[in-house]
Amino acid sequence: LDDNKILTLANGDRIPMTDNVKLLFEVEDLRNASPATVSRAGVIFVSDTDLNWSPIVESWLQRKADGIQQLLHKLILKYIGDCNSLNPSGHLFQFIGRNTHPVMNIARVGYMQQWTHLMDGLLECVDLSSSSAALESELQRMVLFALIWTVGSLLEHEDRHALHEYLASLEDPNLPQSDNPQTLYDYWVNPDSSDWEPWPMPKWEYPTQHHGLVSFHSLLVPTVDTARTNILIQQ
Repeated sequence: LDDNKILTLANGDRIPMTDNVKLLFEVEDLRNASPATVSRAGVIFVSDTDLNWSPIVESWLQRKADGIQQLLHKLILKYIGDCNSLNPSGHLFQFIGRNTHPVMNIARVGYMQQWTHLMDGLLECVDLSSSSAALESELQRMVLFALIWTVGSLLEHEDRHALHEYLASLEDPNLPQSDNPQTLYDYWVNPDSSDWEPWPMPKWEYPTQHHGLVSFHSLLVPTVDTARTNILIQQ
């Protein structure tokens, strides 16, 4: 956008802007901005120490029913931690930052906002138990499942094992029972049973068409990855 209010698009098209039209661009940085753009920019910066993930989670908790609000708060303190002066990120983020290498950087607020969205999806489709002990176990499994696919979603194979071992080291973890060397990433919380189960593999048969002709490029053979992705998208 130049001084004559002509907007130049990436493909070279030039669009005149009228006086009653304003544009707002939200960018990560101004490395490639022209001096004309920089002179029009307003910078808003909120550091992690000033506004951490705690307000996002507290606001989310306040919208939950009284019967599960306290239990969820207890589980958050246990598996994620608290934002305080000694450890402003929580013990889980401290472990992630010191012992793993995510494939890309995301703010802690973004991680926890994703976590609340995934938890909402789980809570909507699970029929929670009326027993207090069973209810805490169900919520515990959902909290762990949501954590590994939000806070731990950008970890590679070795780092995923490290996160699994860290969560397993916490007091009384509600982990799936298996004799195989598997991790939390190999299981999901089935809404029907509210318990850990291996990812379901859909049945697949080679399609048959007239005269035996099948378009090979249109075939999609389901795998654990595709089944897992579909379930997470649905949640």
